[in-house]
Amino acid sequence: MSFNKDPLHYHTKVNFDELLETREKAIRFKIDGLKVWMPKKCCRQLDEINNEVYIWTKVYESNMQKTKEFVENLKETKQENILH
Repeated sequence: MSFNKDPLHYHTKVNFDELLETREKAIRFKIDGLKVWMPKKCCRQLDEINNEVYIWTKVYESNMQKTKEFVENLKETKQENILH
C-alpha cells in the first residue's frame, strides 16, 4: 500500500477579487477588498480566469492579519487616504 501525499494539504483555496500585480518573487492580490502581497513560492495552481489560488495557510493567515491591522491603524490615525 502506497501513500499519496496531497500537495495542497497545507494550502487554503482563496477566491481573490483581482490580481493586481506580479513581480519576480511575489503576487499582489485584492482579497476581500484588501490589497495584499503573497510570495510566489507559497502560491499554487493560480487560476486567473476563475480568480482562484491555493496559498500556504500559515502565510495567507499571517499576511491577511497584518494587512487588516495596518488598515485599522490607518483608520484610527485618520490616514486611510494612503490606501487609494
